[in-house]
Amino acid sequence: MPTITKEQLYTLIGSLIGVSVLSGLFYWTSPGPVKSMYWGGTVLEGLFFLFILFWNVVILPHGKSSKTLFFGSLLLLVGSYANFFDNFFIQPQWQDWVIENLSLNLGAALFDGKSHQCRITVDHMGEFSVRHGNEQTGDDSQVNDEQHAHRRRLAKPEQQ
Repeated sequence: MPTITKEQLYTLIGSLIGVSVLSGLFYWTSPGPVKSMYWGGTVLEGLFFLFILFWNVVILPHGKSSKTLFFGSLLLLVGSYANFFDNFFIQPQWQDWVIENLSLNLGAALFDGKSHQCRITVDHMGEFSVRHGNEQTGDDSQVNDEQHAHRRRLAKPEQQ
């Protein structure tokens, strides 16, 4: 069973402190609680937030390898929490636009823009590693050379 590292524990504690601060901000700016709630959407948004939270616990300790993945993950965390919180308290329109929508969109854009260049792997012991796509080691370089050679063969017209 994989254990949690010190960096992951610090990331979890920092994320929970950040979510607590966001809760205070959202509560302070809210005009009041929501009168009726759609529980199906609330549960799905809560599950999405928990997924992003645990994703950040795993990925953020490796933030040195990819800054855009790091910031994209943080923005997704903020946006998903704002999206979940608005099921309980009424959000002002500026908060919906600036914090929720902008954070979700920028986070997804940063995350997607860098995702093809980062490789996130889990080894047989449950350890995670994050590397840039341009970092070559051992068998990866051989596989990449074979892929490039195959692409070159496909790109050339057949000679008769």
